[in-house]
Amino acid sequence: MTTECTTRRGRMRRGTVHASAESATPAESAGAALPQLLHEGEVVILAVKPSVWFVLLSAWPAIAVAAAVAVVGYVALPMIETQITYSRRVLTMLCASVVLIQLFISCCQWIGRLYVLTNVRVLRIRGVFRVDVFQCPLSKIRQATLTATRHERLCGVGTIHFDVETPTEEPCWLHVARPAEVNDTLQDALRRARK
Repeated sequence: MTTECTTRRGRMRRGTVHASAESATPAESAGAALPQLLHEGEVVILAVKPSVWFVLLSAWPAIAVAAAVAVVGYVALPMIETQITYSRRVLTMLCASVVLIQLFISCCQWIGRLYVLTNVRVLRIRGVFRVDVFQCPLSKIRQATLTATRHERLCGVGTIHFDVETPTEEPCWLHVARPAEVNDTLQDALRRARK
């Protein structure tokens, strides 16, 4: 059993995590990896994906920048006399392409992300081609805090941050649907682990 919070990167193949530059197939991503990551006698209490709002919430900065560039360009291009003739249509297509690419990347991130609570630890599995697993025993989590930004509140989602004894990366479950219900389940498991 793991006694410290760890992060493993690699590809999922035949039930183990291998550090390799090769890519796994999308079918071997987060959800398919879960059974191989569980220890003997470990019981899954909760396994959730982020809300579908994850896609827009993680892509909105790029969407906002692309929209601003499109609006400024649409207004400013006719005023600028230059040898280079960019049309409004080309600028709009470029900005739309940036938005579509960012949405595709966000969809891939959503597909490959899974949050798991067991009777022993919490896990965050992310990645489609290169799987990254964060795991931390419940006994090493000092507290779990539910937060919600303005955008998350509008979408009815929240983020759960874990305050762990050994500082690694910022462990959290991003954009969880039904955040109060998930947080209550998590807090119950933390109380049981401390007994």
